[in-house]
Amino acid sequence: MVKAGPPADLSEALAVPLPGLMICELLGVPYGDRDRFRDWVGAWMSVTALTPEQRGEHLGRLAAYLADLAAQRRRNPTDDLLGALVVASDEGDRLTEDEVVQLTMVILAAGYESTASQIVNFTYALLTHPDQLDLLRYRPDLMPGAVEELTRWVPLLAVADVLPRYAVADVELSGGTVRAGEPVLLAKHAANRDRRRYPDPHRLDITRDARGQLGFGHGAHHCLGSPLARMDIQTALTALLSRFPDLRLAVPEAELVWKSGMAVRAPVALPLAW
Repeated sequence: MVKAGPPADLSEALAVPLPGLMICELLGVPYGDRDRFRDWVGAWMSVTALTPEQRGEHLGRLAAYLADLAAQRRRNPTDDLLGALVVASDEGDRLTEDEVVQLTMVILAAGYESTASQIVNFTYALLTHPDQLDLLRYRPDLMPGAVEELTRWVPLLAVADVLPRYAVADVELSGGTVRAGEPVLLAKHAANRDRRRYPDPHRLDITRDARGQLGFGHGAHHCLGSPLARMDIQTALTALLSRFPDLRLAVPEAELVWKSGMAVRAPVALPLAW
């Protein structure tokens, strides 16, 4: 961003490359291949942006690509996560070959697109709340808690949870009754605005104790990569605030275009100046 000069699109300049580099290094996926698989990874988050046929084609290509990498690990073992998954598959009955590919696909897609979107979302939130931005510049020690509060305040998903839960007994809720055996799609981000847990919940306050927020899920479906996502986001925001003391939107807020047809929400691009 510094070398290119303003204006710069935060998504292309930092938000996509940083988590992409980290998740590829963790898994052992060649970062140099990112131009090949970036669209395939994005298809994982498509709701209506792609037709079912297009989505299936992209995911099929991604699965074939990862299966080839797994086969390479069998010939030449490595100490990355994909190599460890291959060992788990070959030395026991814990993972089938298909499960290795599917698990790698989920980790790659979630670690890439979700974190990139939240780096953009959180930067946008701070720029449109200058009091919180100024406070974080003055108090960089607040960064870990600020990321928790931003995760609470900014919903990542544009849809209700994609994983249905099934009631094991009749449950009485304020809106009616969920019968045993019925599926329920939860909007966990709504719980992050519950005033019984967070006073004045619609206000962004980076000094708030936001521990317990459900931005990374809960229980058995808590995000596997949440520590890495936190580290990525804290690193990105710290770098932005320290390198660009006059960071600001390069276009009027009303001109921003938001993603559509995707499970995640974020501006398509976030042009910045300094």
